[in-house]
Amino acid sequence: FPSHDTAAIEIGKRLSKLSKRAQVIVITHLPQVAVWADQHLVVKKNEGGSVTQSDVVEILENERKVEIARMLSSLFEDVDAIIARDPAARHRLEVITCYPGLHAIWLHRPNHFLWNLGLKWPARFLASLARFLTNIEIHPGARIGRRVFLDHGLGIVIGETAEIGDDTTIYQGVTLGGTSLYKGVKRHPTLGKGVVVSAGAKVLGGYRDWE
Repeated sequence: FPSHDTAAIEIGKRLSKLSKRAQVIVITHLPQVAVWADQHLVVKKNEGGSVTQSDVVEILENERKVEIARMLSSLFEDVDAIIARDPAARHRLEVITCYPGLHAIWLHRPNHFLWNLGLKWPARFLASLARFLTNIEIHPGARIGRRVFLDHGLGIVIGETAEIGDDTTIYQGVTLGGTSLYKGVKRHPTLGKGVVVSAGAKVLGGYRDWE
């Protein structure tokens, strides 16, 4: 397939042929459109054809389907990771309904998404609700990898600039805290992949790649 740059250029050439509404869609979602353009626009059999509004809608719909599939896959991945690591976990339904650590991770993901969009207050407010529901405090700015297991979870605190690698297990009472008072700097630790943090541990400061 052509590169994403080529796809973007191709879209740019044909942008003037779109309706105003479709132009707004393309401009707003250009990175995503460029990715899908490789498969749906640039390599169209009819090379002389113009990009229509329906083409753009098809591209964005396909992207949404892929994102939904990724999200569902990630959800079940979290559940299965807990079953693999906790002998007390018997089946998916039990994990989904009875594990506050899983709930905290799932609630964190949309909060983190909002935080990255610049919607800081809604992200913080929803994170506060998540803390009330789970007794686990995760700042919406924290970056959490895949298959992270917050075992028992009670009293875990994860700070704004903390980063947690894939397949990490964190037990109750752990704090990933900061020591710096300066804004805009990394104040919280980075945990590598497959790390196990024992109950009650206090990991403080902007350590990177701590494994």
